[in-house]
Amino acid sequence: MPESAKLVLVLLLALALLSMLLTAWRVSAGHGELARQRVLRQELVEQRQELQQHRDELAARPRIEEEAARLGLYPPRPEQLL
Repeated sequence: MPESAKLVLVLLLALALLSMLLTAWRVSAGHGELARQRVLRQELVEQRQELQQHRDELAARPRIEEEAARLGLYPPRPEQLL
């Protein structure tokens, strides 16, 4: 086998190895990003649940009636209705 053919073969093998290393690095980096996204998603799910619970507490009829009474608001008398 001529020397130039050996050189080309070695260069091709080196290029293939470099390509495989680069691909492995990119896959590894992708896994790290995926893990970060999962953590962020879980935090957002928990925050959403907390906000929904808070919304439900604020919208509860007893709380609204209590707040209305504190503000001096009462249901209208029948003669006040059209």
